[in-house]
Amino acid sequence: MNDLLKLGLSLAAQSFKPPAAPRIAGAGLLAAVTGASAFFALIFALIALWIFAGARFGPGVAPLSVAIALLAISLIALATLGFLRRKRQTPPPNPLPMMLVAQAESLVKANKTSVLLAAVITGILAGSAQ
Repeated sequence: MNDLLKLGLSLAAQSFKPPAAPRIAGAGLLAAVTGASAFFALIFALIALWIFAGARFGPGVAPLSVAIALLAISLIALATLGFLRRKRQTPPPNPLPMMLVAQAESLVKANKTSVLLAAVITGILAGSAQ
């Protein structure tokens, strides 16, 4: 009986998880830093494109090339957002656990005396083993 208690305590200890708040805060900070870095990388790439197009093709083509690049980025972001927002099909719930619970409830209701007697005997045995 002592081994059974040790097993139960070890399972309970394994199921305990530390609070997720520090992990969520760290992930949020990492996402903010990554987003800011990507934003500034995009800005600098557009500035470089503006300078390159202005020197190579003239001052009238530079804004047009930057606008085309921004349009392409916007379309890619829109397509990605549409893909991420698409509803995924969820598998149907498994009816087996509900059926087992219902069957267990009906067995307990049908055999109340036997279940209570087994619980009392189990309690006495567990108390006497300590």
